[in-house]
Amino acid sequence: MLNLSSSLGEGAYFRDGEEAPIPSSANSIFDDVDHSHLLQINLGGPVINAHFFIADEMELDLDPSQITSQADLDLVLDFCAKIGQEIKRDIKITPENTPEVTYIYFSVDQETWRMSEHS
Repeated sequence: MLNLSSSLGEGAYFRDGEEAPIPSSANSIFDDVDHSHLLQINLGGPVINAHFFIADEMELDLDPSQITSQADLDLVLDFCAKIGQEIKRDIKITPENTPEVTYIYFSVDQETWRMSEHS
C-alpha cells in the first residue's frame, strides 16, 4: 500500500494525527505500536483512509457521502481493483466493522465486480 499510494492518488501520512513523511516500509509502522498511523489517498474527490491494525489484512475506509456521482464511484472501484490486482487478492466492500457482510466484490481472476447475493 505504501509503495502504491503515489500511483493511485495524492497520498498523505499521519502519525498520531500529525502529518509526517510517508514511511518507506510497513514494518516501521507495525513496529511502532505506541502511535496511531493513517495513510490518506485522495482520488481526486473521494478520500480513502488506510489503517494499519494488523500486518496481514488491509482495512480501508471512506465516507460514503463523498460519492456523489458515477465518476466518484468509478474512482473508488478502480482504486480497489488496482489494489486487488497488485496484491493478487479479491477485494470485498463491506459495511464498517462487518467483514462478514459483503456488498460487492472484485474477482482478481475474472477481473470483474460482482454484487453479493446477500446485499
